[in-house]
Amino acid sequence: TPPKPCSNIPFRKDDDFVERGDVLERIDKRCSRPAGRAALVGFGGFGHDSRTREVWPALTYSRKSQLAIEYAHRVRRTSPDTWLFWVHASNSARLEQAFGDIAQMVGLCAQPSAAVDTVPAVYKWLSNETNGQWLMIVDNVDDEIAIEFQEDGQSIPLASLLPQSDHGAILVTSRNTDVARSLVGRRQDIIQISAMSDSEAGELLRKKLGEEPSDGATQLVKALDCIPLAIVQAAAYIDRLEKRMSIPKYLGQLKGVEGQVELLQKAAPDMRRDGKALNSVLATWQISFEHIRQQRPSAADLLSFMSFFNPQSIPEFMIHHYTDNKNKEQDSSSERQTNGEIDDFEEDVAVLRAFSLVNTKQREDEFEMHKLVQRATGVWLKLANRDGMWRRAFIQAMAQEFPNGEYVNWPKCRTLFPHVLPMVEQREPSIEETDGWASLLNNTGWYAWRQGLFGQAEGMVSEA
Repeated sequence: TPPKPCSNIPFRKDDDFVERGDVLERIDKRCSRPAGRAALVGFGGFGHDSRTREVWPALTYSRKSQLAIEYAHRVRRTSPDTWLFWVHASNSARLEQAFGDIAQMVGLCAQPSAAVDTVPAVYKWLSNETNGQWLMIVDNVDDEIAIEFQEDGQSIPLASLLPQSDHGAILVTSRNTDVARSLVGRRQDIIQISAMSDSEAGELLRKKLGEEPSDGATQLVKALDCIPLAIVQAAAYIDRLEKRMSIPKYLGQLKGVEGQVELLQKAAPDMRRDGKALNSVLATWQISFEHIRQQRPSAADLLSFMSFFNPQSIPEFMIHHYTDNKNKEQDSSSERQTNGEIDDFEEDVAVLRAFSLVNTKQREDEFEMHKLVQRATGVWLKLANRDGMWRRAFIQAMAQEFPNGEYVNWPKCRTLFPHVLPMVEQREPSIEETDGWASLLNNTGWYAWRQGLFGQAEGMVSEA
């Protein structure tokens, strides 16, 4: 008996969703056709980024992803017999992980399988009309990515892994128009997402503050260029400080951080591709981060440590290691932590969530950050000459937690691999980090080899 169609949308429906125009109708029109495809394209940070339905909005994705989440929940409600697959596609490791999740979801395998087996099996399943209707959301694919799973070392691009089945539809979110077009095929199927209007931004601020904004609301949303990510962070700061903070007072703080934001911009010229969103997001981040650093330094340490992970699906058991530098003489495993350490961790997380800097996913044991928040934190660490210390802490924690590539360890390896891969590809660690770095490279190469990723495995093990 085939499994009943279900969904793996990792985010709850957003009660604060601010609808604009006919975008959802345009998505549905394209995705309702046989083999329908559509792409939402726009700069990061322009989106309405509230996904957690709590006081706090999730910030890993832009308006593009929020629209995709809303559309997926509507499809789930109106067409319960349609499979819904959410595919994180920020890099090849996340893509492989997503295909593995689909394989388990549809019953192709009961336990994690190697990429060399999983990817072709999922493609074949999606191409089989007897398995029913499906909608796949390929999220956050900003660059050309591919999966290497052939013994001759060739890589298969993402476009070739997406079946053109009449019973399936694909919705892509991306900041790169060329990448989006390579996946959907036609320029007419690309939907450009721009910034909110003044009235829409004002509505978002009202929902986040839970009341009608006071004097200065219009000036605030205009000062933030109507960028939802910045508006959400500003509202979180005002709400957190309650009577000690007002909109006019916050506007004054924005003017006070202009010099610091300019310094961050100069230190990270690659961030300029986000356009006018950059100034607003950096300014709101700077205000919140400086407050946290003064009031609760341990929470700032946690944010610094998290900035080295892939921003999606950061496992909770890993970020407990942010205290390792201060507690080297103690066993920092979760089983041996004292009640006081656990309480401190929960309070640090609560502070970061309250200021909209990190968020939990629908799975409570995973966290995430917005890319701009992560990058801003990284730039600040470089300016403060603290990036080396936290990079070493990250490598040490990963070397301690990443097991060898034997089959019994695959679930844990699969969770951690996307977080190690970017650092491996960037080759940033220095010669000072030889021991832990070599151990980590050896185990990640072992796992990559067992997955049939022979090119990646060879590079990692040779480096080790």
